[in-house]
Amino acid sequence: MPVAAAEWLADTLPNARLSVFGDAGHAPFVSRAQECAALIESFALD
Repeated sequence: MPVAAAEWLADTLPNARLSVFGDAGHAPFVSRAQECAALIESFALD
């Protein structure tokens, strides 16, 4: 997803959060699994 589109969504959707992973490739949940899991966990517990 283009970052500009993600920024628009984050600004438009209530309670949205945006995190951008540089150099993560197409599937950051695979290449940056621990960081993605931490973000999901913090969102779920908030």
